[in-house]
Amino acid sequence: MKVLIDGRRFESALLRHTDRYTSALITHLAQRGLAVYLLYDASTVASVASLQSGNIGNLPVRGRVGFLREQMYLPMLLGRGNYDLLHIPTEETTAPYFSPCPVVMTFLSPAKRQDHAKPAENAVAPFAGVRRRIRSGSVDHIIATSEYCRRHVVSALAVPPDRISVIPFAGIESCGSAEETSGTREALGQLGVRAPYLLNAGGYESEEDAKLLLAAFAEVRQVQAGLQLVLTGMNMPSVHLLEHAQMLGLTVDEEVLFLFDVGEAMQVLYDGAELALSVAADRVCQPWILQAMARGLQVVCTATGCAAEMVGCAGKVIPRPDPHDAARTTMFLLSSGTKAQRRAAARQQAERFSWEKIVDETIAVYEVVVSQRKGRAMDRNPIYRRPPLRNDRGADT
Repeated sequence: MKVLIDGRRFESALLRHTDRYTSALITHLAQRGLAVYLLYDASTVASVASLQSGNIGNLPVRGRVGFLREQMYLPMLLGRGNYDLLHIPTEETTAPYFSPCPVVMTFLSPAKRQDHAKPAENAVAPFAGVRRRIRSGSVDHIIATSEYCRRHVVSALAVPPDRISVIPFAGIESCGSAEETSGTREALGQLGVRAPYLLNAGGYESEEDAKLLLAAFAEVRQVQAGLQLVLTGMNMPSVHLLEHAQMLGLTVDEEVLFLFDVGEAMQVLYDGAELALSVAADRVCQPWILQAMARGLQVVCTATGCAAEMVGCAGKVIPRPDPHDAARTTMFLLSSGTKAQRRAAARQQAERFSWEKIVDETIAVYEVVVSQRKGRAMDRNPIYRRPPLRNDRGADT
């Protein structure tokens, strides 16, 4: 099977969960023997260097978006390359209106914000940009990463249930042993991190979430004075966030540490932490939690989006973004069992989300969609709908 992965939104395989999903999916599909080709923005050539292999073809294009690229260049590329399927691994990218091959789209996050005043199944996600294309049939099948996401897609886009499948996101592959070693402690020291510490790898760009997290940690510090909180993000923290930390009595770079552009050192941060802590008011998708669980970290997080589906027995889920509840739950987990016991429970839960299972189910979706589309591709495309020609005997030719 010849598959084209639309990676025009691909930026960095280490930071964004969209990019981690794309890179891992491409690698595993190629290992299964599929002919995988990656369409990516030429300016991100350094980011896709790790995907170079004999089974992965790279198709650079200048620029990420644009009507001509999406609605003319991409369909022409699919037709001339005789691709069996186009997979768009994120809802951030536009699907072509008419495609010569089946189109599969993955929805990683159903919305940017969840309203806690409404039930999850009644909240409507902002899908105006893709609503028309889904309804017109340009996307043959949708892959949702959680049941929560599936409900949002069905509600917001009126997608028939048989055109959407739930395939959960996975954590870091090849977890290996995550026990703390002398090398881990040395690497943490170079980052300015001191044990014991709590970790949040969800980014601090949302100041509302970050302030809730700092308030919860300030309560924990009143009982566990030796703890440090480490937050990782994409950029430097804002001055308002630093002032808020100081207002709570937290010393920046000592009791609270903001790290950005961590890269591969993220694995070391997972390995040395005591717990993963997240108090989010507007995050409906927190895939970094799975990364933490795969490295052996129990999680305390709010029940936003698909968090309850992911965490399970690998931590505690609080119903609302309440710093007081988050602090009490954190202190309860820290006093429950040893660090080794907490790590074992987290890894056990993370094993439910493996890339082997994801690839098996994704390939099964590919096969069903391709088999359904064969023989009727032209019927789906109104451009090719022409009246049949008739011979002298009146039969269709």
